[in-house]
Amino acid sequence: MNWNQELFDKWIKELREGGHKQINDILGEEEEDAYCCLGILCIVASNIERLSNALEKDEYSSLCFPPKEIAEELSLDSHIQLWMRDCEYKDILKEDVYLHSYTVANYLAYLNDNEKWDFNQIADWLLTHYCIYLERRDRLASVQHDIWSHWMNYMWTKCSINPDGSRTIPEELVERWTRQMNSSYKELPIEERDSDIRQAAKMMNELNVIYEIVME
Repeated sequence: MNWNQELFDKWIKELREGGHKQINDILGEEEEDAYCCLGILCIVASNIERLSNALEKDEYSSLCFPPKEIAEELSLDSHIQLWMRDCEYKDILKEDVYLHSYTVANYLAYLNDNEKWDFNQIADWLLTHYCIYLERRDRLASVQHDIWSHWMNYMWTKCSINPDGSRTIPEELVERWTRQMNSSYKELPIEERDSDIRQAAKMMNELNVIYEIVME
């Protein structure tokens, strides 16, 4: 899911400037113009055409978290640790050990409902932490792209080029790759696992770099 910067920017602006009352435990009470921080997100999302049908207005009072379609736009369904430096994550676990299982949406609800943070404090937290998540995501996405690119380059060398520019995969490779595609890693013969292991090592190396950054 691509990061929806438009939605994020509008959410921050609405948190800071919307003038809504802040409440706990539910997304909002429209008649009172009162919302939690996640309810403010739903207000903003309802004004974006592509997301306008994700939440019906009469559901504000019956939900505690935004619909999946909206949460995914800002990766609020990701684990809270992905948004934090290691030292900060360890500090919050000292406050409440149950936070280890929280998504970002869970944590924002916790800040709103339990810690009684106001909208400006929550906006500050989001602005400080979303870039941490995006940096880590993009690092891993870059490795994933390199893995895909490596495979495509290899595959192209095995194909014959047709007059119209298309390529034909040899029959024996179609059979081999189809079998491998439909097999789990554990089902592959030992000699056919080496390529996957090499690609996994690339991801592990990048995760190690991310871990070192987190520990700073």
